[in-house]
Amino acid sequence: MPPKTADNKQIRRKRSEKAGIGRIFAWIILIVLSPALLLLDALRSEQSHRHTIYAFMLFSSVVVAFTGIAILMTETPTNRLLQVLNGQMATGDTEIFYSSELAVIHGMALKYRLDPQLIMAVIKAESNFRPRAVSPKGARGLMQIMPLTWRHYNPESRCLGNHAGDHLCHEGDCIFSVERNIETGVRYLKDLVNKYDGRVDLALQAYNAGQSNVDQDGLPKYKETRNFLQRVTGYWAEFRRDHMAGELQLVMGLRRHLHLLFLACSILWMILFIWVFRRVIRAD
Repeated sequence: MPPKTADNKQIRRKRSEKAGIGRIFAWIILIVLSPALLLLDALRSEQSHRHTIYAFMLFSSVVVAFTGIAILMTETPTNRLLQVLNGQMATGDTEIFYSSELAVIHGMALKYRLDPQLIMAVIKAESNFRPRAVSPKGARGLMQIMPLTWRHYNPESRCLGNHAGDHLCHEGDCIFSVERNIETGVRYLKDLVNKYDGRVDLALQAYNAGQSNVDQDGLPKYKETRNFLQRVTGYWAEFRRDHMAGELQLVMGLRRHLHLLFLACSILWMILFIWVFRRVIRAD
């Protein structure tokens, strides 16, 4: 007898669990279908079941609450982006780069806490996004890394950093490897930014001309460095504007969907009004 009693308890417990899960699914279905059920009930002469009202009120309240919160959260960023894009940065068209390096750039920017648009501007000015570029002075790859800099940041690398750009000497461990070249350049740039207390202009001077040729007054010694700074800052502004324009497009699309959601909420509450009018006001 004891074993049978234990089996019966287990069976009853399983049935209770199944019944609980079934009730949860039933309420979910009721909540989702409550607007249609309430509208149908308002057009009939029979009395409505109170559970339909509860489900509809819960459904409508949740939708309205989320809609209001979402609108409030997007209002300020949208206005800020509109002000910037309609101000000093909203002039002209810029070229937007879509490349396989973009994911690497954003990953390294997040890892070393640098603006990804700044990294893209440096790459554009240094190599024009050509992974196998080699300068007359011997700088290599996307971020134009010198062999000495490569060996400093990659002491365990099998690549010496001084070969031509027609091949990768070691797959994934070469100065011309996209990921390794970008990471080395970003680490070097980040160290320079820290060295000059966050002054990006001095860091860019050192990146281009060497740390021994940096003028603390911010005036580059060489014409080449001055041109480099102008190109980088120009590209940086363009990439930032393009990035902000993309954010604005995303936010505006979200707002359009929120407006549709708000219209849906209005329809839901209109259904409730019709039901209340027919079931409560006219009944009185």
